[in-house]
Formats: sequence, structure tokens, C-alpha cells
Amino acid sequence: MKIIHDIASHVSLINVEAKGRTKPGKANYRRSPKSDYDCNRMGVKGEVSAATYLGVSLEYTNILDRQADPGWDFRYCGKKVDAKYISYTGRNRDMMITPNQVDGLSRADILVLVGERASDSEVEMIGYISVKKFMEIKQQKTYLTDPQWYVSEHSMSSMPEMKCWAEPMLF
Repeated sequence: MKIIHDIASHVSLINVEAKGRTKPGKANYRRSPKSDYDCNRMGVKGEVSAATYLGVSLEYTNILDRQADPGWDFRYCGKKVDAKYISYTGRNRDMMITPNQVDGLSRADILVLVGERASDSEVEMIGYISVKKFMEIKQQKTYLTDPQWYVSEHSMSSMPEMKCWAEPMLF
């Protein structure tokens, strides 16, 4: 079941925050053909989408800090959540972790995967997985030139399950 989340009211905030995170002349660490701004925008879009879907106020997150986050984006029901965004809209969308993201995994409890839609004002809430389970079942493949750890979207739990945990706890 696809869970579509409307983020139209947050698109301008996403653009401003992505621009604020973009450093002039900084190379893109993902070796992607996309610009540093585009990569920052995808990250902010995933973070804002996950937090607003779960009902977490953005003022209680690390999203608006514009600095590197501490390995997680916000707390939900006492758990540290790190949102990941994938721009691929095909059938098999995986939660992929690049080598430079591995360090941050130990700081988060839950990984949430948010997917792109044709409309800029909508995203798909694909699923979530605990970091512990991710580490237990991860597989490795090469994407572009870098090895990546990944878990299939079919190994993740659905977002409505996470939303039903309880009311979000703030710091």
C-alpha cells in the first residue's frame, strides 16, 4: 500500500534550508551528477517529510540547524530517527547507506525511507527499519563506483505501523 504525504506547505522551507546548507565550491561527496544543492534538497525533503508525516514539530528537530546533524534528524517516541530520501521512482527502491554515512548509523535508532513522486509537493512514505535490523540483514552492492549497504523496501515495516506507536515525545 502506497502512503502519499502532501508536503506542499513545506516546499519553500525545503528550498531555503537546502540553499542554506549548500557551501559554495564544495564538491558533492556522493559523486553524483546532481549538484550539491540538489543533494542537500533531497536530504532536507526527506527529513521534513518524515517529521511532518509523524506529527513532529520542525522546531523540535535537527533539520533547521543547517549544520551537519548528529547522525539523526528528530526524536519520535523516544527513538532517534534518521530520514533518508531516494529519488528513484522504479519498483525496487532500497534503503542505501553510503560509506560516509556508516558512522552516523550508530547514533540513530530508526531509519525512515522517503521516496520521490512526480509532483514536487508529494512524497511516498516507503517504510522504516531499526538500525539494528538494518545491520543484521544488510547486503552489499556497488552503486556508481562505491560499495553500498542496502536493505530492500520489502524488508522494512510500513509507516502507518510507526505512526501508531504513540504520541511523539519531544526533547
